[in-house]
Amino acid sequence: MYELVKDAALYMNNIPGFITLIAGHLAAMLIFVLVVFPLHNYIKYMVIEKCGDKKRHPEDYLTMKPSASFHWMGAISVFVLQMGFSFPIYQRRDRYYSPVLYTIYVALSGIGVYLGSFFASLLLLSFVDAFDPQGIFNLEVLPVNAPVGHYIYYGITLMLYVVMKISIYSAVINLIPLVPLDMGDVLYQFLPLQWSDFFRNNQMAVSAVIVAVLFLSIGQPGGFVRDISTVISEPVINGFYFVAEKIASLFI
Repeated sequence: MYELVKDAALYMNNIPGFITLIAGHLAAMLIFVLVVFPLHNYIKYMVIEKCGDKKRHPEDYLTMKPSASFHWMGAISVFVLQMGFSFPIYQRRDRYYSPVLYTIYVALSGIGVYLGSFFASLLLLSFVDAFDPQGIFNLEVLPVNAPVGHYIYYGITLMLYVVMKISIYSAVINLIPLVPLDMGDVLYQFLPLQWSDFFRNNQMAVSAVIVAVLFLSIGQPGGFVRDISTVISEPVINGFYFVAEKIASLFI
């Protein structure tokens, strides 16, 4: 949200640019909530079944319906902080062959979906940007009299860029062992029963506290989630762009 507000200030005298900026960010956030989150829970359900927790009615769980993975606080976090979490999946760990090990395995499978989203959006962005000899996406501000095609191109690349950022931020934040984040499932294995029941029965309140903490500290510019994400992603991004430019040079 901080980056969106900062960029929007540059387009106050450029209505088409302002609309393109808002549309690109909004489209990326909707893709994450309506596509990535359902895929995240779908993959986790598949892994849960592989680990031994066979659901009685798999069609109720193995679904890509956004409503099945939607979490109000997780969605708000995506729109405000550009990082988020989906609705937690209840696991019957007593049916796992190795409860602690498989709970970690399930949690990492969810984080793996966010990393997959990061690599997919980065791959598309690097190739699209490699075929941009005019460097439209790298412009700080599009000129008011820019062709319509430039605005469309900028909106698409901006959308991919924001999806990429949300993905890597979400992957890092979900490594923190707090409910309802992915690694929070592991926390249940080490909490007394009454504590785990408390977290399970008060998920919305706990989620609200987590989002507030993220907003006030680690999710802000200069916060450790963004710093760690940058350290992890920059070499990967540079590598993808290098390869994409070499491939694009064969066709341009």
